[in-house]
Amino acid sequence: MFGKEIFTVLPEHLKLIAEMYFTEWDCEFGAPAVDPKRPYGNSDVYGDMGEILGLKKEVQDEDYGDEFSDEQTDYMNKLHRETKTVLGIIVQNLSETDYLGTWEREQYGGKWERSK
Repeated sequence: MFGKEIFTVLPEHLKLIAEMYFTEWDCEFGAPAVDPKRPYGNSDVYGDMGEILGLKKEVQDEDYGDEFSDEQTDYMNKLHRETKTVLGIIVQNLSETDYLGTWEREQYGGKWERSK
């Protein structure tokens, strides 16, 4: 028999998921997917994540500009990897009454909102 897996969903996970850029993986039958090059909208993944999470760059570099510290990038990498688990938790615990109905958004990545 296997033990229980325990996972804590943090507000930071939900902030990241709310900003994910979804696309379709056009392989075999196809499937919804998060764009692996631009998971949060741009190819500057750490910059996007830092902005979403409200992180300030801690390393000052005269030649390259401010950068995130190794600890900050480790933290962002951990949160990013954990979003897979959080998405599973969210999807497996959906309530139909929360999502049935008509939704709309601005073209090219606006936020989905319930139609009035």
